[in-house]
Parts: sequence; C-alpha cells; structure tokens
Amino acid sequence: MLRRLLALGRSVWNLLAVAMTVAGVGFALRLHYAPLRFGVIAVIAVGVAASVLVGRVAEQWLARLLRAVGYGTVLAEGLFLAHSFDSATGNDQLHEKTVHGVPLFGAVLVCCTVALAAATSRRAAVGGRTLIVGGGVAVVTGAAVLTPVLLAPPLPRTPGWALLALFAGGFAAFLISVKWLDQPRQFGVAVLCAVVLIGLLLATTVEGLLQFSAHWVPDTSPANVAAADRLQNNRLGAEDPYLWILGLAFFAALPLAGLTLRLGDGHRWWRKRSAEAGGTSTGLGPVLG
Repeated sequence: MLRRLLALGRSVWNLLAVAMTVAGVGFALRLHYAPLRFGVIAVIAVGVAASVLVGRVAEQWLARLLRAVGYGTVLAEGLFLAHSFDSATGNDQLHEKTVHGVPLFGAVLVCCTVALAAATSRRAAVGGRTLIVGGGVAVVTGAAVLTPVLLAPPLPRTPGWALLALFAGGFAAFLISVKWLDQPRQFGVAVLCAVVLIGLLLATTVEGLLQFSAHWVPDTSPANVAAADRLQNNRLGAEDPYLWILGLAFFAALPLAGLTLRLGDGHRWWRKRSAEAGGTSTGLGPVLG
C-alpha cells in the first residue's frame, strides 16, 4: 500500500510539473511581441534544464509539495512580468524591456528555481524539519501580511510593509530553528528557504494584483497625468519599488543553492551526474522525480 501511495505521489508530481511547463509555454506563445515571446520560452527552458541538473526531488511528500509551490510561484511571477512587458506602449519601450528585462529577471527566477530545487533534492541532506520550518514560516508570514492587503485595497504605495515582513519571517525562522533543529547548517537552510519563499509569494501576489486588477493599483501619478494614461502610469509607478522584494529573494537564493548542495554530496556531484547519464533516464526524470 505504501509503495502504491508513493507511486501515485510521483505520478501526480510528474503530471503537475509537465502541466506547469506546458501552461507557461502556452501563455508565452500568446505574447504579442515576438522577441519577448521567444525570450520567455528560453527562460522556461533554461529553468527546466537547471532543475534537471540539480537532481530528482526527495521522496518525502513535503519536499515534493515545497518544490511544486516554489516552481508554480516562480512561473507565475515570470509570466506576470512578461505580461507587464508586453503591455508596454511603443516598439522602443517594448524592445528595451525585452533586451534588458528578460535576461535580468530571467536570471533571478532561474536562480530561485535552482535554489528551491537544490533544497528539495534527494542529494541534499536537508531534513524534513528544516523544510517544515522554511515552508511553514513562509506560508504563515505570507498569509498574515497579504490578508489585510487583499481585504483593504489598494496596495500601499511603498513596499516597506513587505520588506519588513521578509526580514521578520527570516528572523522567525531563525528563532524556530535554534529551538527545533540541531545543526547550524540546517539553520541557514531553513532561514534562507523561508526568505526565498516569502519573497516569491509577496512579489507574485503584488505583481498579479497590479497587472490584473485595477482595484489594487495605488495612485502614484502626478496631477498633470491625463486620465486616459493614469492607470498605466500608476501601474508602472507602483511596480518598480516592489521589485526590491524579488531582488532580496534572489540574494537569499544564491547562498541557499550553494549551502544545500554542500550539505549533500556536492563534491561528487559531477561524477554522479556522469554515472547517472549511463542509466535509462528519460531526461525529464530528475526534475520530475
């Protein structure tokens, strides 16, 4: 019975991962600006390839859930940003956003993907308690911060509340880790995992609200902006400051990826990948578990 449940869990994860990838590519194909369209598809391909290299997801259900939530959040944030770029007026503005925005934010999102994949990989010696602390603090912090915002639009004009929540969540994860975990390196994984997930949850929710609901767009435009252009100008004015949240998630993802691979068998990583290459892998197996 246990084996059947584990096999069912793997099948569900496989279908979910494929569905998210197909949905992302399908959304990208609907973008109007061709260079942006191909750029977004390229970022998705790089993210999938990077996840394959990191390795299969761990057997425990919590690792699968955390990786699924992380992947879904990264994908949603990337597509929201792509929609924002595609909504720009004028070919010059579209070209500038594509040339500069896609590589920059693509690198940020791929790095977050690699970090979450590494933290939930079966190679990394990350304990279940560590994932509970990181994921649990992220969910609780995100819900506590976003609930008042969702109930009382619009969004605040400045991201101070979100930045404070990010640091508070990281500090809470540290305090819980000191009491509950027994290895200093596991403390670091739990804290960094919480910060990355909180940053992604906040950034994705804010970006989605700004792009698809005018109700939550704060008035950031000067008085001389015409009424017809005011909503788009407000979106741009509110969006830029909140990108700092995504930047902090990126700076936490860098050490998280390195620390989790080091906790496992990182020094033999390339040799193990070479050995696995001689097996009967389907190519999608390592990332899908």
